[in-house]
Amino acid sequence: MNEQEIIAYVRRALDEGARDLDGATVARLSALRHSALDRGQPRLRHHPGVLAWVQPRRAAVALALLVVLAFAGWQQARQAELARVVETDLSLLTGELPPAIYADRIFGLWLKGYRR
Repeated sequence: MNEQEIIAYVRRALDEGARDLDGATVARLSALRHSALDRGQPRLRHHPGVLAWVQPRRAAVALALLVVLAFAGWQQARQAELARVVETDLSLLTGELPPAIYADRIFGLWLKGYRR
């Protein structure tokens, strides 16, 4: 339920409850109701739409969390790449690769690039 639906629901409930009250009470409640609604309107006009509920502190916390998550994802991808390179190097050093790999043309190109 969004803010506009809540306001409509409260208005309907107030209208239904006001039917059973005397005229003086209805007038007083109506004045209080309009005063309360008038106070709520400027906030909605200044922050329309989805941003109506976002406070600057919450937005800053959300942005900081997003930056931290992005950094953590980048770090994880970097660690995975490093682990892959280390695994390949260990396989070369321990001789776990088949001998045919050393005769492969791509392996020779890789060695030339590694020497630079």
